[in-house]
Amino acid sequence: MSNFLLRRIIESYISDGIQTILNSGNKSNLSFFNIRISKADSRDNDLSAYVRFNDEIFSLGGSPMRRLILYFSVCVLLLCGFQSPSVVNEGPPQPVPSGTDQVRQDLTGNAVTSAEGTAEKSDESLSPSKQVLLQKLATLNTEFNTQIQTNQTRESVLNALQIRERILAIQAKLHGITSPEVIENLKWLANVTFRFRDLDRAEQYQQRLLDIITQKYGKEDYRAIDIKWELSTTSFLRGKTPEQVQQFHKGREQSEMGAQAYSIGDYGLAVEFFENATQLFLITVGNEHPQYASALNNMALSYHWMGEYAKAEPHFKQVLAIRKKALGERHPDYANSLNNLALLYEAMGEYARAEPLMLQDLAISKIILGEQHPNYAISLNNLALLYQSMEEYSKAKPLFLQAIAINKALLGEQHPDYATSLNNLALLYQSIGDHSQAEPLLQQALAIRKSVLGELHPDYATSLNNLALLYEAMGEYARAEPLFQQDLAISKTTLGEQHPDYAISLCNLAMLYEAMRKYNQAEPLYRQALKIQTANLQQLSVSQGEARALTYQNTLNDFQPLLACSRHIEAPEPAILYEAITESQGVISQVLIDRHELVLDNPAALEKQQELRQLQRELATLVLEVPQPEQIEARQQRLGQLNQQKEDLEQELARLSEPFRRELVVQKTGPANLQQELNEQQALVHLILGGDYNEDTKESIPLVDAFIVRRGSLDWIQIPHQDSVLELASTWRSALINGNSDTAYQLGAKLRKQLWQPIEAKLKGVKTIYFVLDGELSFLPFSALPGREPGTILLEDYQLATVSHPRELYRQLTEESGNPQSPSFLAMGAVDYDSKPQSATRELVAGTSSQRAPVVNRGVTLFWNKLPGTGQEVERLTELWTEDEREQILIGAQASESQLQQLLPGKDYIHLATHGFFADEKFRSFQGHNQEQDQLFALRQFSEDNELTRRGPTVTERNPLLLTGIVCAGANRPAATDEFGLPSGNDGIMTAQEIVSLDLRGTELVVLSACETGLGKVGGGEGVYGLQRAFQLAGARNVLGSLWSVDDAATAALMKLFYTKLWNEKLPPVEAIRQAQLEIYRNPELIEKLTGQRASLFDTEENLTETDEELTQLNPQEKLLRGDLKLNGNVPKQTLQRRTPARLWAAWTLQGSGM
Repeated sequence: MSNFLLRRIIESYISDGIQTILNSGNKSNLSFFNIRISKADSRDNDLSAYVRFNDEIFSLGGSPMRRLILYFSVCVLLLCGFQSPSVVNEGPPQPVPSGTDQVRQDLTGNAVTSAEGTAEKSDESLSPSKQVLLQKLATLNTEFNTQIQTNQTRESVLNALQIRERILAIQAKLHGITSPEVIENLKWLANVTFRFRDLDRAEQYQQRLLDIITQKYGKEDYRAIDIKWELSTTSFLRGKTPEQVQQFHKGREQSEMGAQAYSIGDYGLAVEFFENATQLFLITVGNEHPQYASALNNMALSYHWMGEYAKAEPHFKQVLAIRKKALGERHPDYANSLNNLALLYEAMGEYARAEPLMLQDLAISKIILGEQHPNYAISLNNLALLYQSMEEYSKAKPLFLQAIAINKALLGEQHPDYATSLNNLALLYQSIGDHSQAEPLLQQALAIRKSVLGELHPDYATSLNNLALLYEAMGEYARAEPLFQQDLAISKTTLGEQHPDYAISLCNLAMLYEAMRKYNQAEPLYRQALKIQTANLQQLSVSQGEARALTYQNTLNDFQPLLACSRHIEAPEPAILYEAITESQGVISQVLIDRHELVLDNPAALEKQQELRQLQRELATLVLEVPQPEQIEARQQRLGQLNQQKEDLEQELARLSEPFRRELVVQKTGPANLQQELNEQQALVHLILGGDYNEDTKESIPLVDAFIVRRGSLDWIQIPHQDSVLELASTWRSALINGNSDTAYQLGAKLRKQLWQPIEAKLKGVKTIYFVLDGELSFLPFSALPGREPGTILLEDYQLATVSHPRELYRQLTEESGNPQSPSFLAMGAVDYDSKPQSATRELVAGTSSQRAPVVNRGVTLFWNKLPGTGQEVERLTELWTEDEREQILIGAQASESQLQQLLPGKDYIHLATHGFFADEKFRSFQGHNQEQDQLFALRQFSEDNELTRRGPTVTERNPLLLTGIVCAGANRPAATDEFGLPSGNDGIMTAQEIVSLDLRGTELVVLSACETGLGKVGGGEGVYGLQRAFQLAGARNVLGSLWSVDDAATAALMKLFYTKLWNEKLPPVEAIRQAQLEIYRNPELIEKLTGQRASLFDTEENLTETDEELTQLNPQEKLLRGDLKLNGNVPKQTLQRRTPARLWAAWTLQGSGM
């Protein structure tokens, strides 16, 4: 099809945007490329009239050349333009009421009022016979074509319009005044005269059209609404200057050119045209006009298919709002906007947001268009694809079959939409393993697209990919390879090398090569794909909130395929591999750190930041409260509202900080940069959980990949194991916590041999280890692992710290060290959880608990016991502190959430001695929560108004930092409530999410002297979502937290030792905590000596009262297995020394450089 003819077809129906149905492909992640159809803006939704009109107009004369000449003539006249008398008309265009016949003089001086009037004038020359009328119509058609073809002057087109008037009169006689033929002819006349700038005549035709449509369909019908807007636009433009009218028509031309670029897959060019159109419409008809909305919609569609989701979403939302107000909710364009926004959410992995929008679109389309309409088929297709992505195949299949039947009947078997329906049904069959049914459908879809769209269209490339995936699944690699290669080449040409779908094409070809054991060919493809996905994630993260970015991240592939493939390369390059891995991790965290600094330095954003903090506080209060049965529905609605407001504010903050972010000098830091900053005694040990697959035995092989980064080397060790490392490590950890010394030692020795010994071989001369830990490995107390010598622990061999990412360690090592000249200190302890928060005195509050863990009764609010040791702990710290004037203490009722948030910023050292928690699923279930109560985006069937069975995301899945927090004064008191009885005020809990928004830049150390402050939800490449992460995102340099519920007395003793070494002996934090832990470990009596309290766990679970005679009777092996015994190398080996159980000291881990 020539460009001229393509533009002609678009032009006839583009008065409010793209009026044809445009196909676009969206490839699913690595498996099947599913085609989503973004609906065009179609104001004419009567398909039969559409077909009849095309038959009558475009078949005049029957020759394609004549159609081109007709189009060319219209273009010439568009450039010349017509002028109508200007009429003053103030204000923006608004819909006008129907029912008035306005008589205006056309350019030839003839007054035309209505179709009936024209028909009456024609009655004198026509026979009543239908045959005579048809003959007359044919003659007029021939005369019309001759007039256009023989003379392309302004006069000839005016004569052609008069002929069309006579044709209109005959159609009224033949078919009736309200027939589709009359309506479509009037539309043609109105459209052409409007384009000729003959606004008087265009307004006349539009008024006649409005009267007929109102008579036929009613004044509330979407077709009547469309004509009202067109009429109001014409009336509005009649009052404008010729230059303003020209601007409006220029906007239409830009829209048409954008539509043409979009239709051939040139989305970048389309964006340029649509953006120009929106600006022109904005200055002529304003931002509430459907014409503006259509251009904006089409620009958003282009961004969507370019993979720039962050740019598309706000435009789609704005279009939806405009159309809801201007057109109403029973309009095809409003339904289309629902569809397009749903497709965007689906592409971002937000299925729970997409489903209700698609259901609403389907319901509206069914009501206003009927079930035999292409747009209804599109709605069915897209909803089916969503269900397929959700693996709900039983719901998807009937929808696909219905869409195929509709498209076949309405569009025929050589239409792109029919090919799309075939493709998607084939993918469903492939998903359930029915390859024999899938193959012919995919081949048929490929042939149709090749014929209709050509071989350089993205949809043709998608068909190649899908067929290749099928052949690969069938083991026919030789047939799959050329198809994958062709898809990759087309995608590169049409989409570009930074498009998400191009990355998927790279991955799919790489997976094929890996299956064929061509690892050297697969590895660079995996690496390139990972780089593209990382760049796209970073781009989206810059303009979106954290929840959106994390959801999108979950739709991407991580580095594991690259890692697995690299294992089979003969001479892999660890440095290149590790750089690719680390570059893909911590992307969102780095963006959040940058944004946090930019927001705090941007006065315009600070007000929004305050609003965000308030929303986070309300959301946290509501999440932790267990609702009564009568509150569940109101609570769920409120959760949804607060979460949406929070995410909208986060996106607004991202927008406000983006201009400042562009000014940052972004320095790319990789392993090589880190190596230059490490000294000879430092090493980074990055442990990654993964596995391999044996193609011969068809068995999975669990592995731990260890990357050891030192100043002069970078080693990659692959550690295979028969037992699951996670299971072994978890059992060891549990044995430590529960006091099972024998079991703990046995498991620890096994874990050391299996996991640590291969690593330690690369650590000769190292004294400080920085761990980057993957998944559940993050919760292991490595300090308690058996050491190099029998009877020792790892902490005696090394200084130990953790970092979330190598980039974070590099940042801290290159920043100026702390050691402020006039340091400040904030301590909180002896918290009164029962009293109303207030300004308190220095009097310490007595407590009743020795464990920093909550008391939980199922189905009721958490109850927090007082901690007697924390008051003394804080008091001892103040004795060690030498800068009296820069000391602030929060105790008793004074230790409130609001006071803490106010005083935390600006402090160099922060010590929080209170309860802490990590509310994992088991914890929340025991408390009385369930997932349904926390579910967001309640899903409902719009046709039946029934809740769907599929669960949407919970509020804590969207906001994992709500799951962990520290407890402040008044936490046992009920929070203030709203009209539904739901909590709405401070609850005495400061969650990690609330901490993130604080300004803690310059804070050298935060000590979380509480339970489980080192725990959190594992976030893939983003590390652990817990309190330590929150404080570091807020700006803190080092954070000391705990991995389990800690004993009050043991913690108080440890903290006194730690601060003595930190402040008095001037040791860096990493060495101060090491020496403090070792002193507690080596001297069990030190806890009681320092605090006056005996650790409760000694009495209840630990036997430390054996006589010397009993101890010496144990053989050496039994002595080692006891775990609380150690041969002291400084005294005769017959002398035994008791050791403090690991559960009393090993919970503490330092996150940060420790410097």
